[in-house]
Amino acid sequence: MQRMKQEVLNGLLCILAIAGSVLQWEVQGAAKLLMTLLAAAVLTEGAAHVRAEKRIHQTAWMLGFLLAAFLVVGREINRYETIERLITMSYLPKTALRFAGMTVLMYSALKWILHVCVKPHKPSIRYQPKLWMIWLAIFVCWIPYLIVFYPGCLSFDSLREINILLGLEPLSNHHPIIHQWTMAPFVWIGQTIGSLETGIAMYSLFQMAAMSLIYAVAIHQLGKRGLSLWLQILLIAFYGLNTINAFYSITAWKDILFGGFTLLLMLVLTKLSCEDRQPLRFWLGLTALLFLFSIYRNNGYYVFLLALPLYLLFNRKVWKPLLAVAAAVVVLVNSYQFLIFDILGAKESASGEMLSVPMQQIARTLMYHRDSVTEEEQEILSEVFTSLPEVRRVYHPHLADHVKDLFLSEVFDENPGRYLRVWLKIGLRNPIVYVDAFLYQCHGYWYPDVPYQAVWSKILNNTLGLSTNETAATAFLRETHLALEASKLPGLLYRPATFVWLVLLALAILICKRRSKLAAPMLFLLGLWLTTLLSPVYAETRYLYGVMVSAPIYLGIALTESPQKDKAS
Repeated sequence: MQRMKQEVLNGLLCILAIAGSVLQWEVQGAAKLLMTLLAAAVLTEGAAHVRAEKRIHQTAWMLGFLLAAFLVVGREINRYETIERLITMSYLPKTALRFAGMTVLMYSALKWILHVCVKPHKPSIRYQPKLWMIWLAIFVCWIPYLIVFYPGCLSFDSLREINILLGLEPLSNHHPIIHQWTMAPFVWIGQTIGSLETGIAMYSLFQMAAMSLIYAVAIHQLGKRGLSLWLQILLIAFYGLNTINAFYSITAWKDILFGGFTLLLMLVLTKLSCEDRQPLRFWLGLTALLFLFSIYRNNGYYVFLLALPLYLLFNRKVWKPLLAVAAAVVVLVNSYQFLIFDILGAKESASGEMLSVPMQQIARTLMYHRDSVTEEEQEILSEVFTSLPEVRRVYHPHLADHVKDLFLSEVFDENPGRYLRVWLKIGLRNPIVYVDAFLYQCHGYWYPDVPYQAVWSKILNNTLGLSTNETAATAFLRETHLALEASKLPGLLYRPATFVWLVLLALAILICKRRSKLAAPMLFLLGLWLTTLLSPVYAETRYLYGVMVSAPIYLGIALTESPQKDKAS
């Protein structure tokens, strides 16, 4: 009788998963419908016969609920730019069915995945590649890109940093000065021994060597933990052959080295979570990494201030050295800021750089619900925007830069409370509009089906005499990347949301293995993700590059970590 009830329940869950998946994707064509039905049936039926412990069930339900929300809301935002249809009374039953069905489907898949991943494994003692072999393999994969796109790829941001180094623009921290200083020796040496082009090529070589070494160290460490040779080869292929990594290795952006520092920080913090006692050189290295992490991107310091206290809660045994490290980093960062702003007189980033979401929310309201904004509120907004009609004209839901160009940061800074009160009043009258503006502005960071041009594959027109030599080879590599980026399945490896999902999966595996302490370093990845949700672009891969390169390694750590037998986490 009990077995019959269970079979009936499994059948109902299967039907719910099928119905929800069909409604979610609005399947067209018999082939697509059949594939959806088969996938739902196989996943639900397969998971039904997996005898998993209570913790796996609970984790699968919670993560399945979250991923289903990402899918249902993300698809609606991506297609219609609003969630209004999801919450209308006439459509609400269909919304509930879509959400419930996708939750069951995600739960079924996750239950099976977690059951397989949580099983105890035997550490691999097979052939372990040398560190230099892994390093060389990745580096060699990138060499054709340097040759073809010599001396490297330079966007508007890159050229602006070079102009500052050459004294053609005033010193500014809009793009962190530490990155400008990293490029400076190569630019100056290149000009001395050859030309500016030589200096850029030298920097590209340096970045290629540094990033390939960081990835090699991470893969080598996983090999020591027992990751199989085949999975190590798969990681080498990901870092070496993924065209995003290849193009980024020769692109002069701060985000690239910041991504490398993020991965190194994850490795160091994971080591600390496994072994409490560490020598002095470890703490000095951690301090240096946290300092670089805090100054290499303008949001890095905020992530540090948010994540480190929470990380300390998971590692209370070493609270004294951790507090000493935190204090040292705060002193170093403030000294660095005093040097560049007070002594060198560098220009700080405008306050408008942090207000992309409020600007987009106001712009969307003016675009679609102008009548809800009073004349008095429009007069106040006119003080901080050069032209409200122009704000409506240039508004685009996935890019805040056009609206930011019309924002007067210096006026806002004189009395921010005055303008924030207006923003709040308008939002209380238009909550759905504000939610829509925010979700569309960031949906590429949590919804995977958002293709986006992630790389810059040329040198922007400039007055410095730098240019890309366009050949058949440049066209081939560029078109290959664009084809992969736009494809359905391989394209998932080119979208930031995919790697956010991998981090969540790694977290779920560690929780099910009762090793949640090892999830503590993910707090820094979570902080990066949360601050990126406030960025001006809806799916900019480089903004989450630290998460992208860390996610596969962290998943490897979760897979190689042995489960604890006791109930303590």
